Amino acid sequence: MGYSKQRELVKAIVASSCAHPSATDIYLEARKTIPDISLGTVYRNLSLLSQSGEILRIPVDKGDRFDKTTCCHAHFCCVKCGRVFDVPTDGMAALADRICDHGHDVKRTTLLFEGVCKSCAKSDE
Repeated sequence: MGYSKQRELVKAIVASSCAHPSATDIYLEARKTIPDISLGTVYRNLSLLSQSGEILRIPVDKGDRFDKTTCCHAHFCCVKCGRVFDVPTDGMAALADRICDHGHDVKRTTLLFEGVCKSCAKSDE
């Protein structure tokens, strides 16, 4: 994949975020540096970066989110506020290894939990 100023900016925005940003979040942040960048350009670059494994695409009901952490881990998505959280998963790598022991080649592992986060649950009380 060749160099692109827009692609590097999109990647840097994802890398600097701890909040699993949406494409729109990334677009709004990118416009601060490149005012004429289009949402389509952001989507194309997110697609290229996720296909190459440089970032992780997290498919959730309210639209894809993106993660700088590409190693094996899970996510929790709140169905009320839409926030996405990393979930520690000590056993996922071992499970992938067991699958490989059966002759399969695991390229990517994704695990997504959905529910209500503790902040939204508190506001419901």
